[in-house]
Amino acid sequence: MKVNRDFKGVWIPKSIYLDERLSWTEKILLVEVDSLDQNKGCFASNGYLANFLGVSEWTVSNSISKLKKLGYLKTQMLEGRKRIIKSLVKTTRQSLGKPKGSVVKNPKHSNTVNKTDSNKGIDQKELLFEQFWLKYNKKVGKTATKKKFLKLPLEKIQKCLSIIDEYVKSTPDVKYRKHPVTWLNQECWEDEIIKENTTKIDGGLIINTENGKIII
Repeated sequence: MKVNRDFKGVWIPKSIYLDERLSWTEKILLVEVDSLDQNKGCFASNGYLANFLGVSEWTVSNSISKLKKLGYLKTQMLEGRKRIIKSLVKTTRQSLGKPKGSVVKNPKHSNTVNKTDSNKGIDQKELLFEQFWLKYNKKVGKTATKKKFLKLPLEKIQKCLSIIDEYVKSTPDVKYRKHPVTWLNQECWEDEIIKENTTKIDGGLIINTENGKIII
């Protein structure tokens, strides 16, 4: 689907960010729907959202139902055929008023810094980490991995996320996948990924590699 977003970064109201009833998958789903809404509704299918989040369509369907019950989303049908998801996050955002961390500008000092600006970068990395953690799918050392991830410059994080799907696909057996913090420490997103094609045969498995075929 053609994606037309209504945002220049990631922003989550404090009430949503700290809502312990929501998983990070649900929070990211809410952000994605909100960015596609643009006051006209989000037309994304469950299949698109599932692919974006790296989860099943069943998980997306359940998450949308939960967000509707909590008042974050509503859905309606267009001409009885196409579902539209309406985000209520913008309404929530407006009701929050000025963020508590903001600084009132002094007319004598035009270079006053808004303290919330630095927090936005951290919030964005937090969301990107949850995407990385879901996609990497080796649940080992999350605390250490997150600490390392948040220290990375944003350009390295973007490079990391651009290659993670390909790396995970190349290591379908999780036990052979590096620990996530090791993968980050070694900046393995810069490594060449060797793809293996497998073919099932009677009595074994053929692994086609660049050096030949190995029959198991």
